[in-house]
Amino acid sequence: MLFMPSNLNRPNDNGELERMKRNRRFTRSLAGALLLVGIQHALPARSANITNTYSVTLSWQPSPSLAIAGYRLYSGVVSGLYLSSVEVGNLTTNTVVGLVRGTTYFFAITAYDTNGLESAFSNEIALTPGVTTAQLTRTASGEVALTFAGLSGQICEIQASEDLRTWMGIGLITLRADGANEFTDRNAGHYTQRFYRTTEQP
Repeated sequence: MLFMPSNLNRPNDNGELERMKRNRRFTRSLAGALLLVGIQHALPARSANITNTYSVTLSWQPSPSLAIAGYRLYSGVVSGLYLSSVEVGNLTTNTVVGLVRGTTYFFAITAYDTNGLESAFSNEIALTPGVTTAQLTRTASGEVALTFAGLSGQICEIQASEDLRTWMGIGLITLRADGANEFTDRNAGHYTQRFYRTTEQP
């Protein structure tokens, strides 16, 4: 991260001014968008105990800058507070292992040039391994489209309720290799209110 002193003196030559402008452009534009690819159970070594841990593969858009020397992947369990980082060189993908089920992790990347100048953080990705999440969108016809994300290969029963007490199964999905899948509740428009949840199937 680049910190500029508040009492910075005026550059004493045009070359220094150009370097400063170039550095500002670098910090604004170098980091790409961070994209979640997929999450899987971590594979145990032969004869080792199987622990309830996961791995996640992250990828990002490469910087268009020709000055790029490499990327750093940051992670933490508090949004915006990254206590761990790893150098990934010029690669635009990295696998993080040892993630614990039910713990939310936050990821972001930066890029740096050959002088060590580092960009601002990319957008942040939040991930909770082993917990299936859903986003709901109501269509113009009154149907509800649900988009699920979670563990690749996980089978989930989708349940609906009008009162949060009585639940009824309305569908079964298997999360794809990218950890996502979609389901549309075509009967949602028949209810004044409807709630949803998923239960993981063995």
